[in-house]
Amino acid sequence: MKKENEKYTGVNEKYRVIKNTNENYFSIEPITGTYTFCYFFFAGFNDKAELFIPRWKLFAEGFHHKIKIILPMLPEYQIPKNYRKQLQDKSVISMWYLFEEVKLNSKIFKRTPNFERDESIIRLVKTEIDFLKNSEKIIFVGFSMGGRYASLLLLKMNIKIGFCLLLKAYPVDTIEEEFKNYTNEDKKKNKYYLHVSTADPIAPMHIVLKCADKFREFGFSIKIDVDQENKHKVDNNCLIYLKKVFESHFPSLGKF
Repeated sequence: MKKENEKYTGVNEKYRVIKNTNENYFSIEPITGTYTFCYFFFAGFNDKAELFIPRWKLFAEGFHHKIKIILPMLPEYQIPKNYRKQLQDKSVISMWYLFEEVKLNSKIFKRTPNFERDESIIRLVKTEIDFLKNSEKIIFVGFSMGGRYASLLLLKMNIKIGFCLLLKAYPVDTIEEEFKNYTNEDKKKNKYYLHVSTADPIAPMHIVLKCADKFREFGFSIKIDVDQENKHKVDNNCLIYLKKVFESHFPSLGKF
């Protein structure tokens, strides 16, 4: 029987897509309800989580173990009229941080945590850890702003997961205050990976690599993969690298 908030994407498929309107996320999961890993994908600034469902569903169907993929929705904010021109006349934007009007240094907003949204995602992660009975079967993948958000959320939770992959994202700004409350042991608890494109117009490689160097200075371990693409999007190269990272972490499970 079909559950509330559940949406089947086709007949005789191995995976289904569920929209949870209470906790504001989509999940791609096996019809059987059993799985061995859970991925959390954090989309980028002004992205709609549902637009990534087809690509991630194909990824799940090509996986040799049953997995679940959770795509939290980004919070949306109404933008005051005097700021819309700076945001391509958008009246609503989506991002992981609270929208705040800031006039200093010509900034439109600053990264003030949305604690309510953070806590709802943390509850989701803890639920999956309880189900899998192993936090290292949780994997974070974040694109653009979602990559930076994933790394900070992981620190906040202070748990050890399988790994955290940042796709075309700045690992960190040069704001040391965000990390001053964490010990070196906390920082080295997880392994971070970064996939960057040489000609990305939104996340230029030279700036991303500079941020990665700063990330290391703060005490984190991060490995970098570079491709030749020039588009700021989650493409096949991103998922190919994700597969390589997964295989390197769990060699006993074999290749895709």
